[in-house]
Amino acid sequence: MAAPKVFMLGATGFIGATVYDLIYAKHPEYEYTALVRTKEKADELITRYPLTLALVGDLNDSRLIELEAENANIVINKSPYRYSNPDTADADNVNAAKSILKGLAKHPTPSFYIHTSGSGVVNDVAAGKLGQYTTGKIYDDIENLDEIIALPETQIHQEVDQAVLRPAPANVKTAIVSPPTIYGTGATARPKILQIPWLIDTILKRRAAFQVNKD
Repeated sequence: MAAPKVFMLGATGFIGATVYDLIYAKHPEYEYTALVRTKEKADELITRYPLTLALVGDLNDSRLIELEAENANIVINKSPYRYSNPDTADADNVNAAKSILKGLAKHPTPSFYIHTSGSGVVNDVAAGKLGQYTTGKIYDDIENLDEIIALPETQIHQEVDQAVLRPAPANVKTAIVSPPTIYGTGATARPKILQIPWLIDTILKRRAAFQVNKD
């Protein structure tokens, strides 16, 4: 039986590097292909994981992504979010998600797509009330799954989440991972992540911690 083929997007990011490190260590028999944005990142990845085929490109290389997804059994999209930095990848890239699904749909056997979203999908930014109120609403990713899926596409991440979930090709099994704020030490060195430094900088400027609530 041929070894499963994994196509990884975001393998050098904070989340992606940790996921890639764990899977690579657990399954050295798999075949690995990764999409990275620069030759420097490709060299870095190959040095750490020599069995990796590293391809240089970005999430707008629709044809390349579709071809690699077609050749893979498992696609893992752990691309980071752009926020205010235009030099980073963007996991909310709808065309990339569609290219992945289009490629996987051509696979003759069942295939799997694991996509990274974020817990920001349930926040109140679309209503123009971001940061104004606290809420007692708690979302359970099992009990409230239908409610989360039904959120409007104006919510953060929801447009690409909808592209992943509905309608997925019959032979493609999809899963969406929606992490909250991430921090700590990943598999590779990274000087800092975004959200925690933003919060700390604000606290230092105010000289006090705070809870946001208009009332």
